[in-house]
Amino acid sequence: MIFKVPIILFLMIPVIALMVFFRSIKVTHSIRFPKASWMKTLASSKAASYLKASHIIEVVTIILLIITLAQPQWIKAEKYNTKEGVDIVAILDTSGSMNAEDFKPKNRMEVAKETLNQFIKKRKNDRLGLIVFGNDAITKSPMTFDHQIISNRIAQTVVGEAGDGTAIGLAIATGINRLESSKSPSKVMILITDGVNNAGQIDPVSAAKLAQKKGIKVYTIGIGDKKGAPIPIHHPTYGKRYARYPNGQLVLTEFDDQILKEMAQITNAKYFNAINTEDLKNIYKEIDQLEKTEIKTTKNYVVYDIFPFLIGLALLLTLIKEALALTTLIGVKS
Repeated sequence: MIFKVPIILFLMIPVIALMVFFRSIKVTHSIRFPKASWMKTLASSKAASYLKASHIIEVVTIILLIITLAQPQWIKAEKYNTKEGVDIVAILDTSGSMNAEDFKPKNRMEVAKETLNQFIKKRKNDRLGLIVFGNDAITKSPMTFDHQIISNRIAQTVVGEAGDGTAIGLAIATGINRLESSKSPSKVMILITDGVNNAGQIDPVSAAKLAQKKGIKVYTIGIGDKKGAPIPIHHPTYGKRYARYPNGQLVLTEFDDQILKEMAQITNAKYFNAINTEDLKNIYKEIDQLEKTEIKTTKNYVVYDIFPFLIGLALLLTLIKEALALTTLIGVKS
């Protein structure tokens, strides 16, 4: 318990001293009657006890009023766990090679979207954003705590919507723009790609170095087997076909894992290679473990004012004192 105005408590010293002083003075009363010996029969020990109790209550009441003026307060400390989330931007490659079907029975894009959604559902305390890229980099969703918006944007993402090239450096630069003003203690980008940087005016390594200066980690995920996979295309006449070079040879996907590894290393993150759906799920699990939400314990102090209770108690004691005074008057022996 504390007092808001503790100096008022010093009033107790002179007040109590004066009360003791006045109570110590003996006042003798005399009534001039020829014969007053009969009045001795009016003496009552019970009335004297009531009078003494009345004096004690009076002192206690005055002390309570002084304490009330000092505004006593009870402070209770309450602990709360607060969570500081991670700001995460997912950067998804939408180039034509994401149609490759080596993640059977689904293609790379379908698996990438599905596993990314599963990852997002686990990051309940984080702010998330979504960028898709091909020749260009498009912000599908700015940073938001509304994960349903992110899920909807992922569901709407299709191969080729940002062009058919692979501008990895431009995509990272766009992600930096989204995270640069973030006040989160942890800022992360997750790059999902299956291609070689072949578009854009920003090279991936330079973009990664800029991210490192901004305190942003870039986790890189290379999708698909390094040996490559055929790329299905839709022919208006013949339907589904596979992309071929002019000499008839199949076009196979490829990605530059050395660049992806270097980008991750520069930003103090990790590189992963996923050649099937299970690999991709495990990669997201590992990232989920590496980028944990920080939990902090904070204390809030709740202040309760006690003086209203003391005022009520003082009023109650005053009523008791008055009742004792009346009892004293009628408590004499007849």
